[in-house]
Amino acid sequence: MHLNTELKSQFDDFDRLLGDQRQILERASRYLDDQPRPLAQYLEDEQRAIEQVFRDLEEKLEPLGRYLKEQQKLLEAMTEPRVTEEFNLLASYCGERHAALERYASAGEYRPQALFAALDEIYQKYRTQEGGRNKLMARLLEQTRQADIRLQESLKLLPREQEDPRPVRLEAAS
Repeated sequence: MHLNTELKSQFDDFDRLLGDQRQILERASRYLDDQPRPLAQYLEDEQRAIEQVFRDLEEKLEPLGRYLKEQQKLLEAMTEPRVTEEFNLLASYCGERHAALERYASAGEYRPQALFAALDEIYQKYRTQEGGRNKLMARLLEQTRQADIRLQESLKLLPREQEDPRPVRLEAAS
């Protein structure tokens, strides 16, 4: 009995020690389980904030994206061979007219009929070359033709120009 009481007392003390240790381990385990929660919550909050910023930025950039797609379509349309050929034809026509005007301006004589003859020759060349296929070219030809006629009518011809056996006078294109 004495042994039983003594052993029981030692086992009770050991049981209490084990119980205390179990509680300490449970608190430590809960503490360790709770440690990542604030960090995990913080990281989730940060992720939500960054996602919101990206959504806002994406909403603001979306019209720019649409605009750039439209611009890309326009650029692709402008680089079509037909458009490029049309532009080259227009540029060539304007370049030849410019060269004729430069030659006239650098000539020492006042002979506007020579200028108008050169401009008419260029007009005829491109009118037959164009053949009515290109509306923009036809419009440019007509506008420049009308400008030539207005300039020709506004200039007073010198008497020797009027006596020239082959006076060239531009007439309105039909």
